[in-house]
Amino acid sequence: MKHARLIAPIWCLAVIFDVKAQVCEWNRHPIPTPRYKHATVWDEHRGELLLFGGSDWGHRNGETWAWNGARWTLHGDAGPPSVEHSLAYDSARGVVVMFTWFETWEWDGDDWSLKSSSGPPARTEQAMAYDARRGVTVLFGGRNSSRYYEDTWEWDGAQWIQRAASGPARRSQTAMVYDEARGVTVLFGGYDQDGPDWFNSDTWEWDGSDWSLRSTEGPSPRHSHAMAYDRDRRKVVLYGGHVGDSPRFETWEWDGNEWALRGTTGPPSDFDSAMAYDPVRGATLCFGGLLNSDRGPTAEFWSWDGEMWSLVADNAAPLPRSGAALAYDSHREISVLFGGREGFYGDETHSTWEWNGSVWRKGSDDDPWRFDHATAYDASRHVVVMFGGRASTLQYIPPSKQTWLWDGSAWTLVATTGPSGRWAHAMAYDGRREVTVLFGGIDADWKRNGETWEWDGEKWTRRTPAHSPGARWAHAMAYDERRGVTVLFGGQRRGGFVDPDDQTWEWDGNDWKKVAGTGPSGRRDHAMTYNPHRGVCVLFGGVMGGSERSSETWEWDGATWSLISAGGLSPRDKTALAYDAARRELVLCGGNDDDGVISETHLLRCPGCTGRESIMQAECMDGRLVVLMKRSVPADRVWVTLSDGTSKSKEVNPHGKARVQFNNRPAGDSGLASAEWGCGAVDEKEYVCP
Repeated sequence: MKHARLIAPIWCLAVIFDVKAQVCEWNRHPIPTPRYKHATVWDEHRGELLLFGGSDWGHRNGETWAWNGARWTLHGDAGPPSVEHSLAYDSARGVVVMFTWFETWEWDGDDWSLKSSSGPPARTEQAMAYDARRGVTVLFGGRNSSRYYEDTWEWDGAQWIQRAASGPARRSQTAMVYDEARGVTVLFGGYDQDGPDWFNSDTWEWDGSDWSLRSTEGPSPRHSHAMAYDRDRRKVVLYGGHVGDSPRFETWEWDGNEWALRGTTGPPSDFDSAMAYDPVRGATLCFGGLLNSDRGPTAEFWSWDGEMWSLVADNAAPLPRSGAALAYDSHREISVLFGGREGFYGDETHSTWEWNGSVWRKGSDDDPWRFDHATAYDASRHVVVMFGGRASTLQYIPPSKQTWLWDGSAWTLVATTGPSGRWAHAMAYDGRREVTVLFGGIDADWKRNGETWEWDGEKWTRRTPAHSPGARWAHAMAYDERRGVTVLFGGQRRGGFVDPDDQTWEWDGNDWKKVAGTGPSGRRDHAMTYNPHRGVCVLFGGVMGGSERSSETWEWDGATWSLISAGGLSPRDKTALAYDAARRELVLCGGNDDDGVISETHLLRCPGCTGRESIMQAECMDGRLVVLMKRSVPADRVWVTLSDGTSKSKEVNPHGKARVQFNNRPAGDSGLASAEWGCGAVDEKEYVCP
């Protein structure tokens, strides 16, 4: 008996089955995505850094994350509305206080609860700190669409009380911390667009009764900087900030009397990062922020020990993007992501990222600008093939007709002839014939295309089959290694954006064949890939009809579509999908959901082997050969193949068993019944038909 041999099972005749229980589960990669305008605070009671909200250029989020010194934990993604909020930790009551727009919320370690909708007038970009000596949370300044504020408020856990209407000049995007040793709240800098100087460089202190101007020297004028109080060294730490187009990468410290410049380099985010002091490790932690304000947000996580900055975790990740393409490089065991449109404004990108199963690494940032292109991994030549796509949404800029290859270090332009320029086409690599197959798309005249092309590593060849799926765009394709066919589903055949197609077609290298008219509802801008360990093509998401997005995950086994998950992710389209064969998981990145463009990475892990899979029985009576399998993972799939090549598959039942029956076996038939499970285990047993 043999187990867990990682080979692709041979061709089988799939057994039709109904919608089944969820086999696999989508899990979000447990690291906060790049963001800015978030807030962090140290939760002393729970001994962790709490991070809430922010924007990733795609959309604002309501995520609550906690860092325990070793790993991040997502506590939820449906928190209070995030409008450039502020956080402070109330040590007397053991809660985190948040003020956002005009609402006051508190976090008790499990949930957010709304405490008040009255108090300070609605505003954003205010500053907050907790005064431990007097047991109140102090709020200063901020702005709304009509004015900047210079008022001071205090929250005692039950109500807000306005304490001062004067002090520091009105401002927003300032920073404020509480100096425990001296019992004062310290404020520095900020921004007032209507003020005489716009940017401030003054240092103020609040003692609970009055504001005192302490200094106008030290850091230069700035806004959107970050501050934290180092209680062990009794210093206020300031980092970053911005003045117009000029970033500040300086680290300053305030000892109660004067500012001291401690460094001129540090985290790459100079703008809208968030800082808090970790008393357990004696370090100031800085997360996220904008890279020079116009290069997008980051997820880098840094630590200041009083002498130098150190990278706690790279957390590098692609910015929010849609219309990107993902292909799995089986030779290097890396998923390669290229292009797409980044962020809310839809800026085209030319960056290449690689996913190794645990972290993202930027592979290149000097590549062709492209989105709505297609890629496929050529396993025989160890390169990713990329064709077509758009560099702009403007109709007068034609789509690309270039063919590029990625060898793991750089993109190389190898052809400008072949298919006409197009976008929203689909590609898949045919491993048996060692060609990349391309179908459909939209051309320079915005006409739907129904051509079939193949790339052999040197040139494109147009194929002219007797049958065709018909002109379409925004469809998806994947190559079924088990059966040696390229599978196509859906896309937009009709004009406009209504009634997308629901047909399944297969290409065998000679002709197209329509193989199913039922399964997923019609859709466009979905994603597909092939899972060799389960022997199925996987489909995710897309737009069904006018604008309704899907969160469904489907599997095609060659005969039937099966819904394996109806949720787990927000409905989305234009996402990038690939199967990581080395780690046996689907990788999904980016896309559009109802809130905007996404940067999250999600993984779909399917059942592993029990290590005890076996054929319990292979008995033949009256021409019926019954093969029984046991000790299997429920909902896994097992293929049984006889010596003459006849094959069938069956899904494992909730008890870990599966039964496959072969009818009309001739008398005297004998041989081996070989079983292979989707998880990779194999076994075989002799049979004899009397």
